[in-house]
Amino acid sequence: MTLSISTQVFDNVDDLPNEKWGLGFYGKSLDERGRCAIESIADRSIKSIEIDHRFSNESQIYSINGSEVGSPVKHLQSLIKKNSKNKRVLLDATTLGLPEIAAICLSIKQLPDLECALTILYIEPHDYKRKSGEARKFHLSTDRKFSNIIGLTLDTTQLDPGTVIAFLGFEPERLAHFEEQFPATGWDGMAFFGVPAFKAGWESDAYTANVPTLSKRDANIAWDVNFCSANSVSAAYFELMKKAEGRDLNERPFLFLPIGTKPHGIAAVLFCCEHSYGRSGITYDHPVRIEKRTEQIGKSHLYHIAF
Repeated sequence: MTLSISTQVFDNVDDLPNEKWGLGFYGKSLDERGRCAIESIADRSIKSIEIDHRFSNESQIYSINGSEVGSPVKHLQSLIKKNSKNKRVLLDATTLGLPEIAAICLSIKQLPDLECALTILYIEPHDYKRKSGEARKFHLSTDRKFSNIIGLTLDTTQLDPGTVIAFLGFEPERLAHFEEQFPATGWDGMAFFGVPAFKAGWESDAYTANVPTLSKRDANIAWDVNFCSANSVSAAYFELMKKAEGRDLNERPFLFLPIGTKPHGIAAVLFCCEHSYGRSGITYDHPVRIEKRTEQIGKSHLYHIAF
């Protein structure tokens, strides 16, 4: 079965459909937007579960409802099987990070006999926290550390050069750190910006922030600039499928760097779920998101995924 994505958009979070999903997954709340998302998950799930991911002594630790688990995909599959009567899973991408989102997507993808449907909730911010006195610079995360995402690893040392696909946002140091640490040579690059952005002018903020790194003459990677809608998982996924058309990913793999909008990151996760096994993967800097990083609430999205 070919992966399909459909989308519903709501101007207000109160307009979300009053349906019931069997399982709901959410992360930690950092601001008003997160609290609103968690309430939406709790109201619409028969059972809601908190998932957390963190680094500890170079190891990646996953916790489910406060208890550490060794293999997140296996534990999540067990939960899904126990609650499979409803066959509907709701995931909050507002509060969950990409490692947790990837674990849930892989869990469902690897349980095809259950025919479980996945819906992803994402609530846009009205605005992001900016650095004091800096109208175009943002303060969103700290303590970044590049590593893999468990289940979506690509060992670039064992592969011929391919293409790095970077989804870019407001924090230019994240791309700069990747270029400093990426050891491979011979790879080309595609940089994606969210156009149209969540709000008019944000695309300019993101482009202005990253263009110095993208245009460095001595960079390891020559970047080709691309655009797709900032809040559309389906548009980003469709662009990736177009880029992969006629390409042998076994010979020229994709390595994703999802450091832009959450919908773009979700598209990268979904693509890797469909094209994994050494043909595509994700490198990620696992940022610690700061408290009160966003202000107020924007539009709400439901992305319906069928694997």
